[in-house]
Amino acid sequence: MNRYDWHRVTSLPVKTKRGVNTFHAPEQTLQCDFLMEFRSQGGRNMALNTSHERLGASPSTPIRRGVRPTVMMLVMCLLTLVVAGSPARQASASPAGQAVTTVTAGRSFTCAVTLDGRLACWGANTYGQLGDGSNTNRSIPVLVLGGALSGASVRQVSAGQDHTCALTTAGAVACSGSNYWGQLGDGTQTFRNTFVSASGGVLTGQTSSQVSVGAAHGCVIAATSWASCWGFNNTGQVGDGSTDNAITSPRWVATQGYTSIEAGEMHTCAITTTKLTSCWGYNSVGQVGDSSTTNRATPVLITGGALAGTQVVAISAGLNHTCAITIVQTLACWGGNTDGQLGDGTTTNRSVPVAVTGGALAGQTVVAVSAGNAFTCVLTGSGNVACWGRNTSGQLGDNTTTSRTLPVSVDDQMFGSETISALAAGYDHACAVSATGTLGCWGENQWGQLGDGTTTDRLRPVSIAVVPATVPLAPTQLAATSNPDATIGITWTAPADGGRPIVDYVVQSSIGGTTWTTFADGTSTSTRATVTGLKQGTTYTFRVAAVNGEGRSSFSSQATAISARPPGSPSSLALTAQVGKIVATWKTPTSNGGAPITDYVIQISTDGKAWSTIADGVSTSLTYTCTGLTSGRRYYIRVAATNAAGTGGFTGSKYRNVL
Repeated sequence: MNRYDWHRVTSLPVKTKRGVNTFHAPEQTLQCDFLMEFRSQGGRNMALNTSHERLGASPSTPIRRGVRPTVMMLVMCLLTLVVAGSPARQASASPAGQAVTTVTAGRSFTCAVTLDGRLACWGANTYGQLGDGSNTNRSIPVLVLGGALSGASVRQVSAGQDHTCALTTAGAVACSGSNYWGQLGDGTQTFRNTFVSASGGVLTGQTSSQVSVGAAHGCVIAATSWASCWGFNNTGQVGDGSTDNAITSPRWVATQGYTSIEAGEMHTCAITTTKLTSCWGYNSVGQVGDSSTTNRATPVLITGGALAGTQVVAISAGLNHTCAITIVQTLACWGGNTDGQLGDGTTTNRSVPVAVTGGALAGQTVVAVSAGNAFTCVLTGSGNVACWGRNTSGQLGDNTTTSRTLPVSVDDQMFGSETISALAAGYDHACAVSATGTLGCWGENQWGQLGDGTTTDRLRPVSIAVVPATVPLAPTQLAATSNPDATIGITWTAPADGGRPIVDYVVQSSIGGTTWTTFADGTSTSTRATVTGLKQGTTYTFRVAAVNGEGRSSFSSQATAISARPPGSPSSLALTAQVGKIVATWKTPTSNGGAPITDYVIQISTDGKAWSTIADGVSTSLTYTCTGLTSGRRYYIRVAATNAAGTGGFTGSKYRNVL
C-alpha cells in the first residue's frame, strides 16, 4: 500500500524581518514563533500541517536580523508555550486575501486556518478530505465550517493522505475524508465528506492541545500531556503496544508525558515533557531513530547520534524520515535518504540522527522544520527558507527540478520584505506563511493543491488568496414550464457559491409580480422544483435565490408560466374530399385546460392504426388542407389541441376517399 508521513513543523522564538528591525535589549523582550507543521506522506503521497502561533512578547516586538537569542530566552519562550495556552495571533491582513495563521499540506490537497478561525481547503477531494460536503476537487480555497465544525473556531489543522483533522479553540477534534482504517476516529470506518467528531474513546471528556495525522492514523496531545492515537496500526504506529490494523476510536499511547506529537506515514514521534525525542511504529529504514530497523509498537527514546546529550524543541515526521530541532537551534535528521532528504550530502539511510549543517544552512540556526514525502524544508533564524531532497515537481522551490542532497534556498521573492513564519511540506508540494498572513505555495499542482486556480506545477512560491466567503451569486437561466397536472416545473443553473457550499435554494412565486410567496425554503440543493397547489388558469411568476453559510443571494431573473392542464379534444371534426386533397374542419374544445389554445396537431393514416403527424406548431386555425394525397385512396384524419400544459386527446378519427 502507499505510505505517507505526517509531520509537524515547530518554530523557535526568532522573529526576523526582511528589512530594518530593532531588538529591544534592555527589556529582553523576545517574540516567540511557535510554528507547528503536521504532515502526512505515503506511497506516492504525504501531508504536512504547519501551525503558526505567536507566544511571549507582543506580536509587534521586532528583532534585528542577525541577533541570536540566548538559550535562556529560548527556554522562556518554550515555557510560555506550555503555560500560556493559545497565543495571540498577528492581525495584519494579507494583500492577496484573508490572513492565514496555519497551513498544512497533504498528499494532494492543502488546508489553512484564517485569522478569524475559519478553515479553508483545496486540491483533491475524492474521499471528501476537504470536508466541504462534496467530493469535488477544488483548485482554489473553499471555506469549510460544516458538520462537527459548525459554529466552531478552528485553531489548527492537519492533512494526511486522504483525510484531514482539525482542532478547535475549545480543544475538540473533528475529521473528514477516507476512513478505511478508522483514521477519522469516530468509531466507524465510514467515509465522510463533512467533519465528524473524533473526541470519543479515551478522549471522551478530554480537551486536546494539538492534532497530527499521518497517512491513515491520527494523534493528539490531551490537556493532561497524555498522547492518544487511532487509525491504521499495522506496524504499531498508534503506540499502544498492539498491531491491530484498524483502531476506530482513540487509544492512549503506552507511555505518557508529552508536549507535542507528529504522525508520519506509518511512524510517530513525540517530544516528552523533559524535551527528549520519543518515536515508534514502522522502522524499515531507521525512521524511528533507535539505531535499528525493528518496528516498535511502543515509544522508544532517541538519544543517540546528533541528539546525544541535547534537548529537542521541535520535530517533524515525513514519509520515512524524521527531523528535529535542538534547544540550541541545530537540526538533526534520520531515516530514509534515497533522495537526499536528510540533507547530509549523501543518499545513505541513517538509523540514528545526523547533523544537517551544510549548503544553505551553513552558519545558520533553524527555527522551523517540515519533513515531506522525500524532501525537507526549514526556516532559518535569519528568516530564510531552505529545502532539500526530491525535486521532481519543483517542491524545493529553487526554480529548478534538480534534486538536492544539501539544503538550497527557496526562491521566496513572492514574499518581498515580509517575514516568513511557518512552512508545510506535503507529498510533492510545499507552502509557507508570512507573519502578516500571506500564503505562498509551490511544487506539484496536478489536483489544484497549490490553490492558484490552475493545475500547473510551480517551481517557486506563488501567492494564494484565501478569499473571505460571501453569499452566492444569484441563480441563472431560470425557466418555468406548465405541466399536464396543473403544476409548474422550474429549473435553473447553480451560481458561483461565494466560497462556501450552497446548502439550499429559496423558491418564490407571485401572481402579478408584486407580492411574493415562498414555496420552498430549507428543503433541497436541487436545481429544479415542481410547484404544486396552484390555481388552474392562473399565470405565475417565479424567482429563485441560493443560500450558503454566509446567507442568501439576491434573487434570479424572473420566469413565468401558467397553471393548466392539457385542453379537451376538439369537436365536430368534418372532412371534405377533393382532387388530391382532403379539407378538415373542427371546433374548439369545450375546455381549454385553463390556458389558451396555442396549436392544433393534425395526424393522418392510411389504415387508422399507424399515424403520422402532418401539422404541429403551425396554426390555431380551425381548418387544415391535407395535400399531395393519392386519388382513390382512403385516408383517416384526427386532430388534437395544444396549450402550455401540453397536447390534449385526439378527436375520433374520420376517413374519406380522395377524388
